[in-house]
Amino acid sequence: MPDHILTLKVSALCRLTHNFDPLRGLTKNTHVIIHHMYNHSVEVETIPIVVAGEAIASEIITLPHIDCHFQPQNLNFIVHRKQIPLALAYAVTFNGCQGLTVSCLVLDLRRPVFSHGQLYAAATWVPNSRDVLILKAEGDVSTLTTNVV
Repeated sequence: MPDHILTLKVSALCRLTHNFDPLRGLTKNTHVIIHHMYNHSVEVETIPIVVAGEAIASEIITLPHIDCHFQPQNLNFIVHRKQIPLALAYAVTFNGCQGLTVSCLVLDLRRPVFSHGQLYAAATWVPNSRDVLILKAEGDVSTLTTNVV
């Protein structure tokens, strides 16, 4: 559950935290740029992307506050609140990038990747291997990393 206070600014890069309109490509982890903040909604612009070789143009959409319900662990009540379905997106996790193609990528391998296949999956998100930067532990001259299975 996201924090109850979200501070955003115009031009901030964010991602959707919920599936908003899958038919228009507005699904969880879609990246958007904030255009305007209103009392009960946020105006954002989608970032143009290429899906299956076809360019999808950007569009400006208004995201309303959504109802959010959750039950705190080991407690016998449900919390109801309104929230903006956005989170800042300056960095994303392996799982948050599934299905994406990105123009450049930084992989932080100073710690082993979480599970088998994640390193391979991340490395294939970038069409050109020259656009991948891999961070390794200081003094590590090896070109290998641990395969976590």
